[in-house]
Amino acid sequence: DNYMLEVSTPGLTRPLRTDDEFIKFKGRKCKITTKTKDESGRSSYTGVIRAVKDGAVELFVEKENKTFNLNIENISKANLEVEF
Repeated sequence: DNYMLEVSTPGLTRPLRTDDEFIKFKGRKCKITTKTKDESGRSSYTGVIRAVKDGAVELFVEKENKTFNLNIENISKANLEVEF
């Protein structure tokens, strides 16, 4: 019998799902989409992971010079961003 083995990696834009994954990539840029919108109607954030504490990701958004604390349970999607 012939077999085909295919190996893949999460790649440069790997998804982040757990506290440990966010901690591992602290200092890296990522894009986060939340399940619910904040008070301003926003649900998408792109910034640098500063810290992970108390079940929340501290994300610094440079364009706004502002830090957001996003509850990990409220994150629907998070991927590392490639910087060139």
